[in-house]
Amino acid sequence: MSETEDRLKSVYWLGGSPCAGKSSISEILAGRFDLDVYHVDEVFETHRQGLNPARQPNLSKWLASSWNERWMQPIDRLVEEVIACYPEQ
Repeated sequence: MSETEDRLKSVYWLGGSPCAGKSSISEILAGRFDLDVYHVDEVFETHRQGLNPARQPNLSKWLASSWNERWMQPIDRLVEEVIACYPEQ
């Protein structure tokens, strides 16, 4: 196991569609279990600038697609693509 993988053992990811309540749930959990919250949306542009298509192919493809290409596809494919992006973020 790499050092990064070892450090990420204590990281919990919340994913979901816009306005699903991710921020609200994360704040509740953080308060209850004394956790730190890191909102990817707040620093996503910084993440985007360091994007490496060879290491993050799913996320690169997602960001290069149009809104219509993302949201106007069968739901099972959409969910599969979104979930594939989480580890790359």
